[in-house]
Order: sequence, then structure tokens, then C-alpha cells
Amino acid sequence: MKIHTLIPTVVIFGLFAPFILAVNANSVKQKVNYDGHWWLLLTSEEQTGYVNGDADCYVFELDKKFNNSQSAPDVAELLTNLYRDNAKERSVSVYDAIRIVDSQSPLRQPAPGGEKWSERHWYFDGDWWRQGGPADRLGFVEGYLACLAAGKKNVRERFPLSPAQYVALINQWYGLHEETGDINPKREDAKIADVLFKFRELSKPVNSQHH
Repeated sequence: MKIHTLIPTVVIFGLFAPFILAVNANSVKQKVNYDGHWWLLLTSEEQTGYVNGDADCYVFELDKKFNNSQSAPDVAELLTNLYRDNAKERSVSVYDAIRIVDSQSPLRQPAPGGEKWSERHWYFDGDWWRQGGPADRLGFVEGYLACLAAGKKNVRERFPLSPAQYVALINQWYGLHEETGDINPKREDAKIADVLFKFRELSKPVNSQHH
């Protein structure tokens, strides 16, 4: 897949100014504890989305490696088992819990000959985004941002909006039509993480931004 060139910031604000103004008006971010209590309330789609977002950030933003190669559903199942069967562990962050289950034996061995991706951010692009449902997308952004927060101290200043607001901005950028799943074909190859980083530091009023 080819990654499209990032469009200039000045163009972003020109295209999305009305939408960003609406987001800014509701940009108070609620504190969420991404721990076991929170995890056990999620749908399976949001859980696997979270695991995917965490993995993308962990490997390509924090430059770390996993001990085991496991599917997102398998990791999500291991996390659910950990939290469900060990009440004392429910205060552990999901980020740290993923590291715990990655240090243990995998739920099942990966099938031989599986498809592999060597490119940055793997297959998490516009095509993945459009095929997922709202819960998959929300989980992905939650996992990605929580991973960033765990590894980089200034992430709250860089990404002050809520995950749901970033999902809306990413939907807008891809030109996603929720009913049909169609997106702008010219942006389909753009990686989700690259799109997310276009919208950092958007809590300031648009007219105060430096172009």
C-alpha cells in the first residue's frame, strides 16, 4: 500500500474549520481510567479495536516489540480472563495488562503462513477504518491514545480532546459515509495514526492557530 502525502496544516484548518469549531465547543475531556473495571464493560468490538490501537502505537510510536504474535481477539480474551478471574487486578491499566498477558504463553499458536505486513502501521489505514464499526474505531483511538499517554508525558497537551471527538475528525477526513462504508478513495491508503496526528492540539480556538 502507498501512504498518501500529508496535506499541509493550513489546508486542514481551511477544510474543517466549521467542524473543528463545533468540536472545540464541546472539548472538555472527561477523565477515564482505562483499567479492568472499564474493560469489562466494553463490547468485544471496542475491546479488539483497543488492542489494535495499542499495538500500532506500541510498535511504531514507542518503538517496542511484543514477545508473542497474537491476534487482537486472542489478546482481548486474555485480558478479559485476567480481569474477570482476578478482582484485585482490575485496578491495573489495560496498557499494563496487555504487557502482562504478552509475557505469558499465548492463547493459541499463530497459524503458519499467515499474511505479514512490513510497512509502518501495518494495515491500519482507511480501508481498515471503513470496514470497522463505530465501536472498532472508538476502541482503536482509545488504545492508541492510552498507549501514547503511557509512553509520552506530554500526550495530554498534544491530544486534549476525547477519543470520540478524534474518531469524528478522522471520519470527516476520510470522507466516511457510515451507511455505505464508502470513503474518499484518494485517502484510503493513508494510515489512521497519520490522520490522527493531523488533529493534535485542536482545543485552541481556530482563529488563534498559527499557520
